[in-house]
Amino acid sequence: MILLGMIATIVQTYLIYRYFSPPKDPPKSEFLRQPESEVLGDVCIFVNMILYQVLWNLLTFAPLGRPSGPGEFIGRLLVLCFIALLIYFPPRMFYLAEDIHRRRTWITMLLANSPVIIRVLIGTREWS
Repeated sequence: MILLGMIATIVQTYLIYRYFSPPKDPPKSEFLRQPESEVLGDVCIFVNMILYQVLWNLLTFAPLGRPSGPGEFIGRLLVLCFIALLIYFPPRMFYLAEDIHRRRTWITMLLANSPVIIRVLIGTREWS
């Protein structure tokens, strides 16, 4: 399942990259020469980003208790970083192209994802 997720992420990142790359030759398909194809591509990228955001936010429903110690906390941090690189950042990297060096962009992303980060790293209180 993890391998399929990684392959899907690589494929969708490649497709988005190809979408933003200028073509070397004119498209063979008549549809790809029309403005409607650009709108369809934008809609597909937007839907892709929304679906990955939903998948990312499902982490808040993970039944995680409090970490048992620093080792588990660091392990969760490493897993969270890996999952962020796999799920969260690829659909956004082309949207970040212009704003990647702005501190405000990174702060906004951190605040928007703070529920997921807190839930995975710190967990929630277990009710007895």
